[in-house]
Amino acid sequence: FGIMCLLHFHLEADIAFSWISKAAELGSGEAQLKLAEMLDLGRRCKKDSESALIWFKKAANQGFEEAKDFFEQNNNQLK
Repeated sequence: FGIMCLLHFHLEADIAFSWISKAAELGSGEAQLKLAEMLDLGRRCKKDSESALIWFKKAANQGFEEAKDFFEQNNNQLK
């Protein structure tokens, strides 16, 4: 039972990451922000701070204040 629950959770996580990624690539600011957060924290995916900053910037450009704040505080990592 435990292994099946873990497998189910892992598959759901992969599906969630895939759908959020697709929505972000299609221009959804909300999805861009969520994807940035997932990448930054390593939730449902491998942690990737550099990619996270790129998605935070895209979300910030669409007016998401949380993304703007995060990007302004951390954009020196991209330089």
